[in-house]
Amino acid sequence: MNPRGHSKLLIENLNPLSSKGRISFSSFALSLFAIVVFNLIVWAVLKQQLIPARAALDRDRTLLLYGLWFLFATIGFASATNTFIKRWAGVFGDREISGFWKFAIRFALLSPLLAYPLTVVSFAYHGLSRRTGAALILGGFVLSIAASPFLPRAVFGIERIDFLASTAPLSRVMPAPVSLPGVNVLAPSLATATPGLRYLFWLGTDAYRSWFLSRAVAVHDSELCKQRLGFLGLEVRDCYFANLRKMALEAPLVSPFFALYFESLYRQKVSEEFQIQQSDTQTSSAQTGLVLSLLTLSNQIELLEPSPMFVERTHFLSPAALLHAYGSPEFPLVEAGQDVQRFGLVLRLLPVFEMQLTSVQKFLSEQGRMLGAEEVTVTSEVADLRRRIDAIKRDPLLIAR
Repeated sequence: MNPRGHSKLLIENLNPLSSKGRISFSSFALSLFAIVVFNLIVWAVLKQQLIPARAALDRDRTLLLYGLWFLFATIGFASATNTFIKRWAGVFGDREISGFWKFAIRFALLSPLLAYPLTVVSFAYHGLSRRTGAALILGGFVLSIAASPFLPRAVFGIERIDFLASTAPLSRVMPAPVSLPGVNVLAPSLATATPGLRYLFWLGTDAYRSWFLSRAVAVHDSELCKQRLGFLGLEVRDCYFANLRKMALEAPLVSPFFALYFESLYRQKVSEEFQIQQSDTQTSSAQTGLVLSLLTLSNQIELLEPSPMFVERTHFLSPAALLHAYGSPEFPLVEAGQDVQRFGLVLRLLPVFEMQLTSVQKFLSEQGRMLGAEEVTVTSEVADLRRRIDAIKRDPLLIAR
């Protein structure tokens, strides 16, 4: 394990915050048990405290609890990794292991897949050579990765990773700007990746697919939306969101941010074209303008509602048993990241939604009769939008989901 062949023997070191020295098997087992108990208590206590703080939208307390969780998780994870490192220093002839193996152990203890073979080998290994020990660790990693495509994807929370398939309709009308890897590559890669890396990769596909769809719709609107789209009984331009919904139902989004941005650009273009059309024909279509406004609002609200279009945060953390036991600091980072993102969007968008809905309600009260028989349908839609907005207000962080 030491490429330079250091001959200096290591002394036993029971300090969990130090990676120096070695540790016997019995000390390893007892130390790891104590660390696991500590990490599970921290997780259970802080997670329980977070529920009411998040429900009450107590920002300061929530951030404090996430900060404490990250701090204690970092201490617990460092203790766990140091214990494993010293265990393997003892296994390999009481000699310090290389930086490569220290990194491999730390990464494996963050990985939902690799933590299992490392744990099994660390407890099962007794009295074999250094070369055999290295082969066992690497063999365990390779076998786990090779077996992951044959296991149910739900085990790793990646049952809906068909990113490439979700962009197939777009690729049929224009070349893909970037080629996403296929499922046969993604499945073992995401099973091996840490929760934080999974989250970042999924976020990257959100940005890529939302952007690709925006480009495709801008040039090939008629090809991507051959069927007529309607809303409240009128034919409307809604090609971006109609395709976004199909794409997200096949391979869900993790964030509404990019979809909201590109949907707003599409809607702005539609609005400008509608105004030009009105100017050219010298006609007024209050009903069409009102329906377009309500459609925009409905789409934006849908991107903040719980739905199959979005993957739940718990999927990034699966399987979580050993990661909780070893105190992965990525858990509070992923959960806090999603809370901060969602709360920021809700805080920013809800006042806009309220303003838009108030304007529509004012129009209905003053000029609703212009709509004729459609006034009842529009009024019903406005009431439904109000109900959906109120539901987001009651549970902005989707705690009840």
